[in-house]
Amino acid sequence: MKKNLNIKERNSGIDLLKILCMFMVVILHILGHGGILNTAIDLTLNDTVAWFIEILCYCSVNTFAMISGYLCIKSNFKYKNVINLWLLVFFYNVLINLIFNGLDIKLFIKSLFPVSTNSHWYFSSYFGFILFIPFINKWLNSLSKFEYKKLIYTILFVTCGVCFYSSVYNVDAIKLFNGYSSVWLLCLYIIGGYINLFDFKFKHHTKLCYFLLYMLSSFIMLLSRIIILKFSFLNELLYSSFFINYISIFVVFNSYVLLLLFLKVRVNTILKKILSFITNLSFSVYIIHEQNFIRSYFIENQFMGFVSLDIFRMVFMILYTGIIIYVLCTIIDVFRYYLFKLFKVDIFCSWLDKKIMCLLTKKG
Repeated sequence: MKKNLNIKERNSGIDLLKILCMFMVVILHILGHGGILNTAIDLTLNDTVAWFIEILCYCSVNTFAMISGYLCIKSNFKYKNVINLWLLVFFYNVLINLIFNGLDIKLFIKSLFPVSTNSHWYFSSYFGFILFIPFINKWLNSLSKFEYKKLIYTILFVTCGVCFYSSVYNVDAIKLFNGYSSVWLLCLYIIGGYINLFDFKFKHHTKLCYFLLYMLSSFIMLLSRIIILKFSFLNELLYSSFFINYISIFVVFNSYVLLLLFLKVRVNTILKKILSFITNLSFSVYIIHEQNFIRSYFIENQFMGFVSLDIFRMVFMILYTGIIIYVLCTIIDVFRYYLFKLFKVDIFCSWLDKKIMCLLTKKG
């Protein structure tokens, strides 16, 4: 018989995990877009530590997709959530374009189509399968535990093969695009759904156990990079970040144990309300700081100087900058949140949702 976790029990831990993952995403962009990883000299102490921070944060995007699967596998799909998400991206694209370019008609028209213009890859990829969730859920819920496990093992086997093949031959055999795709997010959604439906292992292990597994997997990835760079024959065969990409089995494993770890987290009622509010704003942190103009002016190659600092100051500045970006984007989104409330955007989305459902369920 299928077992279902109590959704109410996960809320505080899931909310905290979403906030942490979005902070990790910001750190990834500081290290990558900010120029730190490209500036640091390979295998120096600063380079190794910067890459270890990168590795610790790398599972954040996968974790978001797993969380979606965990939360949505038993839920009723609502178009209002999709509309709300689209309006959020549209709002910031239009606003930021107006600030930086004034009333540019071409850019305004592009802002109307945030999915097709791929202004934010995760949003576009997520949108690529979100409308199919009701059908995906119906299929997944019909599987037995044995069938579901076979599905996940098949996903992991195929992606491991693709990961190796892509690194050696520089060919994306089945168009997973190293995880930057709707297909890969769907695979992670499936894994997240399994955790909700069947997996009770988290009840039998401590938070410390999951944390140590997460750290061990991260150290293995760091060690793999060092070994590949140290030995020239491996460096010619594989990329130095062979194990450090979204479809890597180690990155998937980190997402898995991180989700199980935070499912065990409990917080008091007052903190739960605060976390819930901040979580509602967390996706906007990604949309704001990754908007093309914001990234170009304020993030791209702006943090290369951190590499010249001593190791402790470098780590401090990376984390401090990440906190500043997260807090500023959250403050900005508080105004957007209340503006949407003022104009009753949520009510409009609910009304539109009902109209769409009526249209779809209307008999011929």
